[in-house]
Amino acid sequence: MGVSATLRTTVIDVEPGREATCDVTITNTGGIVDLFTVEVIGEAAAWTLAQGPDERPEISLMPGQAGTVTLRFMPPRSADGPFGEVPFAVRVFSQGDPLGSDVEEGTVRVGAFSEVTTELS
Repeated sequence: MGVSATLRTTVIDVEPGREATCDVTITNTGGIVDLFTVEVIGEAAAWTLAQGPDERPEISLMPGQAGTVTLRFMPPRSADGPFGEVPFAVRVFSQGDPLGSDVEEGTVRVGAFSEVTTELS
């Protein structure tokens, strides 16, 4: 396998309309310089952004080198948005070894949406 991926934490708490982050440590376990692409899978993918050092969802690493990609979870502030525990997975693809991908799983706990309004009459 050409890559090893590890989530810093597997449970992330976030409120609707806010942002929470989690780092993914990616290690090049292969023998060549490689480009790794990060993809979020599941319902959370619609409101999650993966950003490497150059703001793209990828990172280039030397053999044996480790680097970090940050996941930014941003559930919408909406009554129709997600609520509760939302499972997700992070898949890291190796460009040099397409069969050498790694998948890590976690959960985003999205708080309840509430909005209070007042009306004077």
